[in-house]
Amino acid sequence: MNIGGADGFGAAIVDRFSREGWKVIMIDLNKSGGEAKARADPNLEYVFGDVSKQETWETALGIIRNKYGRVDVIVNNAGITHDPSVWAYRNDTPYNL
Repeated sequence: MNIGGADGFGAAIVDRFSREGWKVIMIDLNKSGGEAKARADPNLEYVFGDVSKQETWETALGIIRNKYGRVDVIVNNAGITHDPSVWAYRNDTPYNL
């Protein structure tokens, strides 16, 4: 399972696991990006959702339980970016964790 895999580092992680033959469940808020990746990759299943919400996890884990029976790897690549400035990062990050 890859959390945050529709673009950037997460997309590269998803692509690598898929090339190696893994079945990948990807959770991401980027609906258009996630759906596009899933259409292009038969090893990938996309779940739209916010990983801070229990219902997102219930959906993803339900798919895994029903189709595959187990989780082998979870990659938490989700991130929050509001203001990319260093000052905002320094001031906000401890409270957002």
